[in-house]
Amino acid sequence: MTNALIFVISHDRAQRALSTFMIKMNKTAILLALTAALFSASCSKSSSGDVAKPAAITYQYSFNDEFVVDSNGWMYTDPSNNTSVFVGSGNLNFLYHPTKAFVFDTVTVDPAMDVKNDFVIQTTVQSDNAMGFVFGVGTQNRGYAFEIDNNGHYGLFFQGDSLHARSFILNWTATSAAKPGDTNQLEIDQTNGEWYGYVNGTLIFSVTARPLLGTRVGYVVEPNTNGFSDYFHSKWN
Repeated sequence: MTNALIFVISHDRAQRALSTFMIKMNKTAILLALTAALFSASCSKSSSGDVAKPAAITYQYSFNDEFVVDSNGWMYTDPSNNTSVFVGSGNLNFLYHPTKAFVFDTVTVDPAMDVKNDFVIQTTVQSDNAMGFVFGVGTQNRGYAFEIDNNGHYGLFFQGDSLHARSFILNWTATSAAKPGDTNQLEIDQTNGEWYGYVNGTLIFSVTARPLLGTRVGYVVEPNTNGFSDYFHSKWN
């Protein structure tokens, strides 16, 4: 009888110990699963087509031009190189058919943006070839360009400087967000050291932000292009 009682007590203690062990194991498994999920999310890298959208930001300063009149000095002509930039019909218009050299044409203004902090640049473009906007242009460099062509391909470029030629950051890439042959909205947000690129409100890429050595912004037009933009907006902190 005593042996039976000891067995029952021992068996009961073993059951309780096993239950406690299983509870601890379940808790550990849950914690491990949560840790793994968080680690995976923090280490995932964005790529074109699968890009994590940044949180919304409130900006303090802005520069806006609707091209009703040329209040910021965009317009210029170079008849010897078949180049004309002019305001008309609520647009900034570009005619660029160079005879001197097969290079891009750039027109910029200086809104004195603080390019070291977060900012957003947004504009629309439409052309029969390729054009886009430039930013970070300075006296010693040509900044960076985000362009789109009339077939729905976009590209991101370093525009070069006195020592370096123009080069791709993102080579020409097709995107379903584009509207070939129509007006497309382009946007770049600089947020927490990243550049996020949008076409018609759709986030299509993110890359590590490059150092910007100038505050001028504006447009870039590829050779043999007729095009226009109907506004240029920028905001920054």
